[in-house]
Amino acid sequence: MVAIKPEPKPVVSSFKERLIKTLPLLADPGSSVHEAYGIVKPYHFHSRNMYLPATLLIDKQGVLRWLYIGKKNSDRPSLDSIVEQLKILNAE
Repeated sequence: MVAIKPEPKPVVSSFKERLIKTLPLLADPGSSVHEAYGIVKPYHFHSRNMYLPATLLIDKQGVLRWLYIGKKNSDRPSLDSIVEQLKILNAE
C-alpha cells in the first residue's frame, strides 16, 4: 500500500515526517493520479486545489479495481474494509 498526496515533494516530505512513519508516501504535485483515474474534481481551499481523500486498489496492469472516495477530509475506509476488498479481488 502506498499513499499519494497531490502536493509538491517538500510538502509531502514534511507531512510524512510529522504523521506517517510506516506507509510509503509519494508526491503527485500535478494530481496526475486523480486525473488518470478520473477520481474527483478538486475544490478550492485556502488558495489551493484540494481533493477529498481517495483509496484506490489498482492491479498490476494499472486497472482500477476498487475505489473509496471520502465524504470529507477525515473520511477514510477502515483497514478491515480494504483487506476485505483485497480478498474479494484475489478470489476473482
